Amino acid sequence: MMSTNTLYYDGECPFCARYADYVRLRESIDLNLVNAREAPEAIAAFRAKGIDIDKGVILLLEGQTYHGAEAIDALERALQPGRFRRIFLRPWLLRLIYPTLKALRHLALAIAGKSGRI
Repeated sequence: MMSTNTLYYDGECPFCARYADYVRLRESIDLNLVNAREAPEAIAAFRAKGIDIDKGVILLLEGQTYHGAEAIDALERALQPGRFRRIFLRPWLLRLIYPTLKALRHLALAIAGKSGRI
């Protein structure tokens, strides 16, 4: 049976893809990793609920939906300890740096000639 715990991320973004790889290596929970660019129906359903993947990753975990910094915070709390735990387990710090991470995503995609919009 496929897990209902799912992380939607931008597979074209090098930072997002590396984070998904990092999560995959640390998996201590049953988690699906989905490139949002390959799941247009799911992304449209999230947008209909006011959740924009272009503003942050989306996590479905234990029946709850998390978005952006809150998604990373919830995921890091559910996973085994990793190298970014000191940053990611401080929600105030994560909320502070998450806008910078989003800006870097858009810059990396622009440099690669990719659209920042999914």
